[in-house]
Amino acid sequence: MQEQMMHTTPPEQNYVHGFRTLPPTMLEVLRAQLGLLLTVEGLMLCQTYFRDTERREPTVGELRFLDLYARKMALRPEVLALQAPQFENPDDERVWQDLCRKAAALSKNGISPQTVPEILSACTKYLSRSGREAHYPTLRLTDPCSYAAAGYHAPKTDTDLIATTSLRKSPVPEQELALLALSPTGNAPFPAEITAFLQRYTSAIHPLGYIGEDGLLSHLLDIGCGLEIDLAGLSTDGAEPSVSTVEGLAANTLLVLTPAANLPLLFAQNATLTLLGHSLKDTRVVIRRGVFTLASLSLDFLPRWHQKRRFSPLVPMSTAHTATASDIRTESDTLIGTVKATGRGLPAILTLIHDLFLQGACFAEMSITATLTLPLATEADIANAMPLLLDYHRVTAELALPGTEGQLYCQKSLLEPTLTVAIAVKKVAAPSTETVERLQAALSTENFGALREILYENL
Repeated sequence: MQEQMMHTTPPEQNYVHGFRTLPPTMLEVLRAQLGLLLTVEGLMLCQTYFRDTERREPTVGELRFLDLYARKMALRPEVLALQAPQFENPDDERVWQDLCRKAAALSKNGISPQTVPEILSACTKYLSRSGREAHYPTLRLTDPCSYAAAGYHAPKTDTDLIATTSLRKSPVPEQELALLALSPTGNAPFPAEITAFLQRYTSAIHPLGYIGEDGLLSHLLDIGCGLEIDLAGLSTDGAEPSVSTVEGLAANTLLVLTPAANLPLLFAQNATLTLLGHSLKDTRVVIRRGVFTLASLSLDFLPRWHQKRRFSPLVPMSTAHTATASDIRTESDTLIGTVKATGRGLPAILTLIHDLFLQGACFAEMSITATLTLPLATEADIANAMPLLLDYHRVTAELALPGTEGQLYCQKSLLEPTLTVAIAVKKVAAPSTETVERLQAALSTENFGALREILYENL
């Protein structure tokens, strides 16, 4: 092992001999030598996996692959398992416990929310499952605020929405399928050429999903089937491809599987298609460079490895809120209002409701959407976002506002977590002066019972 570790840049296909029995001190040496983000504890989990499951030594490429995966997962808030938060505000603790009860009621196995997306989802799903949403039909409206928060263009037509619903995990047939990437020329997440491709070849392909600018690596778990990827020939600068190539592989593309017999026709009619590899019957990701296997890992190991990482308990802080002014526009007989908030979200959301009400909003037909954007996706970011999430849940639960599932993004340019709330409502006649005064009194005291009565008294 000492001779192996003398190489500062060993060939990717070389095995790290003796890795499974290295003591923690030598793991730290190996970690520093290869420049890995993985901690010694993470490497010890890898030791257990290769010793008990693979029963072989890992390649340098596999360790680098796991390290790249760790770097990507550090930027994915959906994989950050939440610990029980410690609250300095008793009301926040009450709202959190209420949210956990509702999330447990929605869960098949009675598990409370474990990730941020599950919190956002539970904020609105419970209303639908409890039957209350049936009294307040949700508008069939796609508001652009969620897409704008991620830097995308909103879908413009029903055809674009067909594309989004088509991007579903498809069961992999018994036969081997070719893995293809369609790279569109547009900058929207679902441009017209992707829609046309899905509609034209609907019976010949199995869409796996749309890969964003972060590339294939952080989406491997989402694909849900085994894949073999060959990096040979993918390099355009003359450098020899390595496992790190996976990090940017298939960025901003649509991934599909198709029988090999379809390849001549597809390539003849679609110049932007790229052959990446093929499907596997078992749930593994295999990365090759010609005849060399750089990585061959079970997809099941990646989530198990990540779940064992320890996270510190969250300590949400009751910080003062800041919010941009409510942006309200009119489309036909519909009012669409948005507001962005940091710190505490409750005042901002209530202000938006107030402004919509003054312009004649009828909350009998409405929808509410939340988009949470984090600077990165660390425990500190999640803790700072907790007050925003709890305020949003308090509004949706105590005012019985119907909504759609919340969305979550990372945006490195942000300084702190930001919650964007969009509310779409039918527009009717403006309220009377007396009703406005009652509304403002209820808002000033945060009297949700009185506020709910005012919003729905004409139903």
